Amino acid sequence: MHHVAGLRVDVDRAARALEHLALHGVEQGLAALAFGGSNSQKTEHYDGSAWTLGGNLLAARQNHGGCGNPFAALAIGGQRSSALATHEQYNGTTWLSGAASLASARITPGTAGNPSSAIAFGGLNGTPLGSTETWNGNTWAAGPNLATARYAHAGSGSSSSALSSGGYGSSGALGSSEKYRA
Repeated sequence: MHHVAGLRVDVDRAARALEHLALHGVEQGLAALAFGGSNSQKTEHYDGSAWTLGGNLLAARQNHGGCGNPFAALAIGGQRSSALATHEQYNGTTWLSGAASLASARITPGTAGNPSSAIAFGGLNGTPLGSTETWNGNTWAAGPNLATARYAHAGSGSSSSALSSGGYGSSGALGSSEKYRA
């Protein structure tokens, strides 16, 4: 057993996290949602004591971003055989196809927010991306660029106040963070 945000996590079930599995929605240390992974459509809910299966993603994706909580979440970008510009929305039971696509396909983007107001920043599509896109629940729109293009970085916060930390740029590993304020 390992601990994530104070929770005991079964290593076998959490192994998919090593492949940029999105693990989101830790609320007061009691619940979490894990979805996708290496050629996987699986969604799993953690209630503080056990993992249970949720509704499958519409399409397998890996190296995607995600935001929200166990009852309302977004799976953003990622890849199958190539970079994806699509997103899916979860209602706690079922994944639905996103109403609009991102302008830029993104592998390992940073993300923050919730299904009605989100942000996706950076990522990889052949080269590191510095662009940002904001989601208002209906459409994606261009936002301000990151100062340093990056991918495989941590994203946290809300759609109006987010943090991008670490990751990789065109010269290798980054030890910097950037703050976004709408």
